[in-house]
Amino acid sequence: MPLKLLATPRMWPIAVLSAGGYVALAGTYYLWAVYLADRWQVPVDQSGLLLSLYGLTGILVGPLAGLAIDRFGRPVMVVVGIALAVICHLALGVAPDPVIFGVFGAVLGGVYALFWASLNTLALEAFPKERGAAASIYNGFKFVGSAVAPLVLTPIYTGAGPTAPFLAVALFGLGLFIPLILYTRLAERG
Repeated sequence: MPLKLLATPRMWPIAVLSAGGYVALAGTYYLWAVYLADRWQVPVDQSGLLLSLYGLTGILVGPLAGLAIDRFGRPVMVVVGIALAVICHLALGVAPDPVIFGVFGAVLGGVYALFWASLNTLALEAFPKERGAAASIYNGFKFVGSAVAPLVLTPIYTGAGPTAPFLAVALFGLGLFIPLILYTRLAERG
């Protein structure tokens, strides 16, 4: 069944959104402690506290994300998630101090919850008779994003400077509107 879904045109935009969504929403997360130490000499224990805000906010926003998805629709909330992720990464890249960085990192955690709840629902509803297969493919592509992000962003960090990965991810996030538009057009055709 999973191989059959890979031949379905509607699966590919969802797969690209999954892999790309990981990069756009969590791709820089592995760099945050290093960035905080490099830029502001934040000690490890304090950077750990700032990083935990990302997850805490995601937990708190999760139920609200579900309500927003039901009220405004899945594709709309995916758009909102992408747009907010772009804004948050731009803000992280130009944050003037670690507190502001922490605030936008926390906001990005909430955006993460909103985006994934929206995309999870979209993926499962796209294939109501093959939800398990759709979920496995969709989640597999999320791991593609988690594998690619450090390979691409680490050289950007070391070569172009510490703020460059945040700006690169923000630009990359804008490109996620393309597979979303493709998915909605394919879904309208049935």
